[in-house]
Amino acid sequence: MKIAPTLMHKLILILQSHSLSGWFFAPSFGVAAIFRFILFFQGFHSWTLNPFHMMGVAKVLGAALLCAIHGATVENTLFEDGDGANTFRAFNPTQAEETY
Repeated sequence: MKIAPTLMHKLILILQSHSLSGWFFAPSFGVAAIFRFILFFQGFHSWTLNPFHMMGVAKVLGAALLCAIHGATVENTLFEDGDGANTFRAFNPTQAEETY
């Protein structure tokens, strides 16, 4: 049984709410509650101007872009060429099976 995450959530709930002067600012469950907490945390601490946070966001978004580009490239090369010598120029969408 995983008790540690629940205990950690309760500890953060109590400590964070007391440090920010109210229960309204404490983190809670749910997407809307997380966004509300992030909004108020930003208001008190200016977290998004932290250069390490900026680098982390750039890495996550850059990795997502690279994954999307890689997936599109792989998906496009799973088909045999139709009339072109280049795999990105033509393919046959009615091909029976994938080629690697």
